[in-house]
Amino acid sequence: MRQYRKFRSGVAEVSDEETYWFVGAIFDGQDQVERFLREGIWEIRTPKESEIESVRSMKVGERIAVKSAFIQKRGLPFDNRGRNVSVMRIKARGTIVANPQDGERVSVSWEDDFEQRDWYFYTYRTTIWPVRSGNEQADGLIAFAFDDEAQDYE
Repeated sequence: MRQYRKFRSGVAEVSDEETYWFVGAIFDGQDQVERFLREGIWEIRTPKESEIESVRSMKVGERIAVKSAFIQKRGLPFDNRGRNVSVMRIKARGTIVANPQDGERVSVSWEDDFEQRDWYFYTYRTTIWPVRSGNEQADGLIAFAFDDEAQDYE
């Protein structure tokens, strides 16, 4: 059965092999999220060859989230037993609406009312992280980031 997703500039078919993209937004120490939201894009500056291929593989209709990864020790919503915990802050999310195949940028319909959220433990620091469903951790992250489900800290 074919599935379709609506977004601002139309409707796109969604494949069963859909990839969810978690991407960074820091250029030379400067956060680009506000500019990305304003311009309706996501881009990478001076990408490596593998990053170019990743950007070229992004498909219209796939979901994308801007993230930042860091370590936190205090103020967590669970008992971390005094240890550092990896955190991934989801800063923005949207749907890819065009890919010019330049390997550096995609057009994105960003959600206007998204409020950032923090995800713990299963994180990744690289600029581009493609995530596919199929294991418990990935499925939990996708549901958290794109369907507003709560994270099971246990």
